[in-house]
Amino acid sequence: MSNASAAFDALQVSAEIDHVGSCGAGLAEVHAFAYFGCLLSVYDQQPPQAWGYRFHATPAGSPYSPELDQAIQLLLASGLLLMRENSLLPSDEGSDELDDLRGHARNHGRRRYLDSATATAVYMPLPAVTSALAREPQLEHTLGAPRSRDLLDETGVAEVSAHFALIADAFDEAQVSASDLVLPASIWLMALGGDEDG
Repeated sequence: MSNASAAFDALQVSAEIDHVGSCGAGLAEVHAFAYFGCLLSVYDQQPPQAWGYRFHATPAGSPYSPELDQAIQLLLASGLLLMRENSLLPSDEGSDELDDLRGHARNHGRRRYLDSATATAVYMPLPAVTSALAREPQLEHTLGAPRSRDLLDETGVAEVSAHFALIADAFDEAQVSASDLVLPASIWLMALGGDEDG
């Protein structure tokens, strides 16, 4: 049976990336933005175990979740997701299903994180978002590794939490609303992307 949280995430991310006027989300982008949503929940002091499924870093330095992949394959097989020119999009039936799932209380909190993650694609081109995200400490450390490794273990949470603490402190001083996750998410991505130059 498919993971219900992963199925919601696949539909929500693909719909929101399509909504921001991008070229659509490919399979790797859906995994990346779902992982970014999970990271934002960690920024918001949630344990990564509460996300409902785990991520691994591939040797290519990308986040991947077997549960999310299984959910995507089932959504494609059922016609709720469509693949068009390497982009995943909800079908009309998938959009109806997503509207229904958005009404479930268990999805309210995760929608905040997923929507904040995908909203960064409004401010940065989609390839720049995924490229910057690949510079997240754990993903960067696994680039070229011979096998995949679990993400957001105790060490990984400590690494990203150190980054997030700096951003949170700066926003506290600037009196930015704690409910706004798009701004800290965008600044964190720009800082990660800037590391590439330095």
